[in-house]
Amino acid sequence: FFFRRRTNMGNSQGHEAQPTTDIQDNQDVVEDVDEDNDENSEYNDYLNEWPTEPTEFPDLFRECTACTYAAISIFILADLRRLAREGHIQPNQEDGTGDVLSFPIRFTTDIAPIWDDNVELLKHKMKRIEYDTFDCLAKLYYENSQLHYETDGGQCYSMGDERASEECVYGILVNSVRKTITLVFRGSITLQDWVQDSKTPFRSIDNPLHKFKREIEEKQNNNIDISDLPAKLPLHSGFLQYLYNDDEENPIISSLGHSVEVAREKFLSRKRSTQSGEQEGAQVEAKEKPDVNKNMSKIDYVMKEIEEIYKTRPDYKLYITGHSLGGALSLIAALEAAVRFTVLQNKPPVTCITLGNPKAGGAELRKAIYTLETMHHLRVLCIHNANDLVPMLPNSCCFSNIYWKRYKHAGMQLRMLDEERMGKSTAPKFSVRYRGKTRQIKDWSSTNKERVRRISTIALCVHRIGERHFYGNYLRSLNARQEALSSLYLNDFYEKLSDDW
Repeated sequence: FFFRRRTNMGNSQGHEAQPTTDIQDNQDVVEDVDEDNDENSEYNDYLNEWPTEPTEFPDLFRECTACTYAAISIFILADLRRLAREGHIQPNQEDGTGDVLSFPIRFTTDIAPIWDDNVELLKHKMKRIEYDTFDCLAKLYYENSQLHYETDGGQCYSMGDERASEECVYGILVNSVRKTITLVFRGSITLQDWVQDSKTPFRSIDNPLHKFKREIEEKQNNNIDISDLPAKLPLHSGFLQYLYNDDEENPIISSLGHSVEVAREKFLSRKRSTQSGEQEGAQVEAKEKPDVNKNMSKIDYVMKEIEEIYKTRPDYKLYITGHSLGGALSLIAALEAAVRFTVLQNKPPVTCITLGNPKAGGAELRKAIYTLETMHHLRVLCIHNANDLVPMLPNSCCFSNIYWKRYKHAGMQLRMLDEERMGKSTAPKFSVRYRGKTRQIKDWSSTNKERVRRISTIALCVHRIGERHFYGNYLRSLNARQEALSSLYLNDFYEKLSDDW
């Protein structure tokens, strides 16, 4: 089975590892670590918990929390870079630390000093939610030695936020400790993001499995049968436009968010011009905007950047993640990445872990992802909080009884159960189920009744949508279930399904 749960890294035979309590017996993992260095030795056990072989993956808790931190960090990084363009944050003139406008951005030498030196400034200039999150992560960074060591190996290789008010924002993170590349998309925060969220009609793209059909057929070792897959994939039109730069739609709707956002930016620009030092900041912003290749879609440009990273880090594992809107974009990007890198270039399997993502497409998208899952080229886990309304959206228009015209989730689903309703129950406070296979529904009336019941239940607590959907709440939910999730592995769930495949 290509997805091995975890193997003993010092055992070339690939037998299953001993339980975590015995992991200290594995001496091969730390043979290159200086035993006299106390700073390194305290992380030895932690290093053992992060498999670095291409086909090995850590436990469910570590994979989920690592992606959650990445999904949160994209909000903070984008806000810090905005402040730097406006001239509020300046790098250290002596050693160059604290520079968030030049890549790579290192978390320990660029992000941490900004927090240490500009706490009061950030409190007044950052968005409140980003500041509170930054404050929380900074405390974790200094108090949690494991997180501190992991962060030391991380850097932001690239970001696409120069036109944050008009396009989706993404970042590419590289971690040398975990040997991972993480593509992260930011969730909804600008008015244009919300406008894109509202564009729910289906629009189609070429199925990546068909788009690269000739290349796939030339490969002798992937065994992918694409004969019964549709040539087109219907996707959420707003998400499609963000990734594929497709502007073919109602011009009034497409320009609404942009016009309002431009007006807002002009108002803020006039306000900033009355303050000292803002002229210099405006010049910085103008210099930072790169030339945009109009002939290349956003998704093609991102894939090209990842391919450049792979040239120097061929054994790194690729993770794709995001919260809310970012999660939906991640799912589409994961399909593209799995075809381009895992199928065509024999890279390690692509892992997509999303947080509170809405549905990104219909049954055809689900089937394409299912095909890659069965061939062990793609792993998908969607994390949904209890009574979070966003993962239920977009709903199928008029409760359409045409299965292929309904929006569908895909991959594995980790659903957090409502702790308030469970009370002191000792039952597991989460469930895992697979949403990848299509099913024949004979009684549409009962299905629609269940849909109405769920919507009615959540509508009663719609006033708490911010709390239930907030990315910080997802991190708290995972931490509250650390003990149980640490004993589970995503590949184990896929292995249980492999018999049916």
